Amino acid sequence: MSRILIDETDYLINCSLLKNHSFSGVTFSLKNYYGVINNPNCTNMHNNYCMPGLLELAAIPPIRNKLALNICEAIYGIRSGGPMGYPQISPNSMIFSRDPVALDRVALQFLVDNGLAQSSVTRAKYIQAASGDPYNLGISDPAKIDLLSHECTPLSVEKKPASIRAPKVFHLEQNYPNPFNNKTIIGFTLFRDSHVNLSVYNIKGEKKATLVDRNMPAGHHRTIWEAGLNAESSGTYIVQLCGKNDRQIKKIQLLK
Repeated sequence: MSRILIDETDYLINCSLLKNHSFSGVTFSLKNYYGVINNPNCTNMHNNYCMPGLLELAAIPPIRNKLALNICEAIYGIRSGGPMGYPQISPNSMIFSRDPVALDRVALQFLVDNGLAQSSVTRAKYIQAASGDPYNLGISDPAKIDLLSHECTPLSVEKKPASIRAPKVFHLEQNYPNPFNNKTIIGFTLFRDSHVNLSVYNIKGEKKATLVDRNMPAGHHRTIWEAGLNAESSGTYIVQLCGKNDRQIKKIQLLK
């Protein structure tokens, strides 16, 4: 969504998912605003756990004044490996609020109650900061948040899924962020237990790094390529994921 489209919109409805996040700790309503800017992967938007860029973005008038409703889909959730990843928990809930800070505080507690690492909680310090000066975007104090619960059982929909199904695909995801200037996260999904090799090559076909080379269980996995540690030069690189009978590649871009 561009700034022009925001200016031409009467109301905004912010729809997010229940996920942790490697840079901001969690990603709900406030972090979701990165979807309205042209380059959310730029360094200054992710430095210092996304502060103050995340809060300054949420405070601009076209967002602050037109925001009508925040929704977090918490039927499934990711407590580890987000924002990419395969769900590990199933709260089977939806969270609604006109206050993005209150929603983020409640959603954060959902993940904490389901095993969110303390490191992610620490990174999500922007939720508390959003409630104070100079932003005053909402309420972060749980004692001041009225949490109303309503249970419903829609027709033809299971009340609670029996289990979270295993993935059925062999898939190499696009790295995040991309382009990147130091390190980047690379995720992949396996539909069965197998030996996999995940390597990085330059455009000449020279191997620059082996990130994974071992037996791994079915499910979603991720790793980090720290190109800055090896003084790699700017340019296009190829990530290759190989399994027993499968192979996928992605192009990634290193900028310094």
